[in-house]
Amino acid sequence: MEEYNPQSALYDLDFSLEPRGLLKNGEPLTPYICVRFEEAFGAALSFKCFRVEAVERKEI
Repeated sequence: MEEYNPQSALYDLDFSLEPRGLLKNGEPLTPYICVRFEEAFGAALSFKCFRVEAVERKEI
């Protein structure tokens, strides 16, 4: 990751779905899950994947 800073702070985490097209029989392909980390300080990060797993949640 370029410009990685161990003091990076996240402001927001956003998930959205992006269609990938259709199979030959017309059924939709599994969509991408677009993940975006909005930075408060440091580096922003975004990527596409097929699965997301929440491991832990902490109240602030």
